[in-house]
Amino acid sequence: MVKPEITRRPYRDGDEAGINELFNKVFGLQRPLEEWRWKYIENPAVTHPSEWIMVLEKEGAIVGHYGSMPVQMFCDGSVVTACQPVDTIIDPAAKVGIKSLRDLFKEGVERAARHASFGFGFPNKAAYKVGKRLLGYKDLGRMEPFYKRLSLRSALQRRLPAVPSPLFWPAHKLSQVYYSPSITTGKYTVEEAGEFSESFDKLWHELKETFHISAIRDSAYLNWRYKGRGYTIFIVRQGDEVMGYAVLKMNDAAEQGGQKVGFIIDMLSRQETAGLVLKRVIKFFIERDADYCLSAVSTGSPVAGHLRDAGFEEDKGFETFPIVYVGRTKEDENDFLMNLQNWHLTYGDTDGY
Repeated sequence: MVKPEITRRPYRDGDEAGINELFNKVFGLQRPLEEWRWKYIENPAVTHPSEWIMVLEKEGAIVGHYGSMPVQMFCDGSVVTACQPVDTIIDPAAKVGIKSLRDLFKEGVERAARHASFGFGFPNKAAYKVGKRLLGYKDLGRMEPFYKRLSLRSALQRRLPAVPSPLFWPAHKLSQVYYSPSITTGKYTVEEAGEFSESFDKLWHELKETFHISAIRDSAYLNWRYKGRGYTIFIVRQGDEVMGYAVLKMNDAAEQGGQKVGFIIDMLSRQETAGLVLKRVIKFFIERDADYCLSAVSTGSPVAGHLRDAGFEEDKGFETFPIVYVGRTKEDENDFLMNLQNWHLTYGDTDGY
């Protein structure tokens, strides 16, 4: 019997349906095809998807995928293209063999390296092991969560698990009053918005020098990343001038053991308005009955200081995840790029929030 041929090739128009079906099969999810298109086609840093996506085919079916998401970065005063390796998928039933896997990953990395100065990412446990073994992942560190309590309900439930949940409601409502901040806006306004206007480009250009390494957070990137994708956006202004923003998301309580959690996905602000932005964030989550608020940033980012000033604590009790780096050459693995204190990263820099 002739063994079925396994073919490795770059992405072609029309592959997306097979890639997405493979993703849903392997991960047990129901990701819509629109989500794939958003990530790999609508991304403003993408010009030719075939440069960032490799597939394995067996008997006409896509059984393997290696994809990278390009991102424009501000890096030590210059604009560079970097990339994130994401959605590394293999159908275990296809039994493609370790050589086919290694060749898929190797060519995927090599094609991305034609256009990207370096790669970075936030792999899950399985991808981390594969990346360390086959892709040359180097550890940058971990992005630590910042935590702020917004109610006593979850603390009481942990200490008194036999007590029915409704009995904690009075303590929950009273403690919300205690944790809710008073807000004085003064010369500023804080408003909810649906998109990012071009005035955000000015804010980014004024603040970019406070970051050594960061995704370029201009209006094109911010609208692609957050507009119309289920996030809440708050903007602080002084007159017509944008002073800062925060991007928020509430969890499905079932995902957090019945607790309601508010996530700060991304934030950028001038120093003088950071506290006001975070007060409005906290009030928003309390109004939606959140038990606590979580953010995650690389600890060298100025945003980490804003969070600490607003009473957030670095809490080791929550799950952290590794940050890895991939250089094209040994020269790319220099002290500057390999120092996490130089990076500004948030939940929004990952593809999982």
